[in-house]
Amino acid sequence: MRLACCALLTVVLGFPGVSAADPVVVTVNAADLSVVGGDSPLALFTVWRTVPGGPAVDGFIASGDFFDPQPFLQLCAPCQSGETFSPTITVSGDLGTMDARVGPDDNLTHRWQNALASGEFVLTSGSMTLPVEAPELLNVFFPFSMSGTLRGSVDGSTVLHVQPFSFSGTASVQFLTAPVAGGGRSFTAQSFRYVGSEFSGMSPVPEPATLILLGTGLAGVVARRLRAGGTIRRD
Repeated sequence: MRLACCALLTVVLGFPGVSAADPVVVTVNAADLSVVGGDSPLALFTVWRTVPGGPAVDGFIASGDFFDPQPFLQLCAPCQSGETFSPTITVSGDLGTMDARVGPDDNLTHRWQNALASGEFVLTSGSMTLPVEAPELLNVFFPFSMSGTLRGSVDGSTVLHVQPFSFSGTASVQFLTAPVAGGGRSFTAQSFRYVGSEFSGMSPVPEPATLILLGTGLAGVVARRLRAGGTIRRD
C-alpha cells in the first residue's frame, strides 16, 4: 500500500502540468476586433489559432464582448474637417467576459463560458487629415499593429493564458459625416474593424463564409442604427 502511495505521489510531483489548477497556455495567430457605435455600443474581439493543412479553426478560439467601446468611438465623436484622425488605443486590466475552447469542438474539458477576461493591449493605426468634402458615409482604411496578452479566469482562478502576441493587418473605419456652419464637415466614428495575423506566425485566412457573415452583419447593424437616427452615447 505504501509503495502504491509513493508511486502516486511521484507521478503527481513529477508531472505538475497535469494539475487541474494549472492554466491552459495557448498561442494564437489571428485576431478580429470589431467595434460598432449607436445607442448600445458593442466591441467584439475574436482570436483563434489555425494549423496549416488543417481546419480553418483548430486548437483555440475565444470570443467575447471585450473592451469598452467608448475609447474607440470617442476618437472622433465628432471631429472636424482639417483635424488629424489617428486610431491609437491602449487598454489594460479587466476587459469583459469571453467564451473559449481549446481543442476540437467535442472537447468539453477545456471549454469555458463567461470567463472573466483580463490583459493588456496596445493598438496603433495610421493617421489621416479629415477632408473638407466627404460623403455622408465615409469608409477609410489604415494599416495597424496590435500587441498584448490575454487571460481568462473562473471563480477567481486563472484557467487560460494566451501567450503574448503581436499582430498586423488592415483597419477599416466608417464615419457618419455632416456639414457644419462655415464650411467643412463633422465626422463621427460609427464602426471600426481590425483584422490581422501574428507577425511571427502563419498568415491564416478565416473561412470566407465567416468573413462574409461578420462583415455583412456589422454593416447591417450600422445601417439600421443610422436609419434609426442612433447617436453615439458618451458617458
